[in-house]
Amino acid sequence: MKKVQYGMLAFVMCATFGYRNAEKATVITENTESSPKVEISSQNEQVFEGTFDGIEQGDYAYFKVRGVAEDKSFMVLNADKTYKAISANPEKFIGRRVKVYWIAAKQNIPEAGGMINIEKYVRAVLLK
Repeated sequence: MKKVQYGMLAFVMCATFGYRNAEKATVITENTESSPKVEISSQNEQVFEGTFDGIEQGDYAYFKVRGVAEDKSFMVLNADKTYKAISANPEKFIGRRVKVYWIAAKQNIPEAGGMINIEKYVRAVLLK
């Protein structure tokens, strides 16, 4: 009788562990025309579309994107799942189309001498 109880307990524990960790997987999903559009979560949030040009590392990380008319570099203060996947191997994604959601903000950056205006990275979506 005890063997059955221990077996059930082990099964329940494994199933619970698998369920909780399934949401934590970092998978990049591709957006296609058939997928729903990403909703903008804030009135201040802006979108910039272009090709991924790399990640510049310094005191802070900068997500670099090359657009048609201009190049932009967004300061990364909070990393999302797409950024984590790209930063693990940035060379693999250089030249890929990307849509970056960002916010113009005033941020205290001690290395820059205090409050400065930045273009803050919010999230990115890889495009086909």
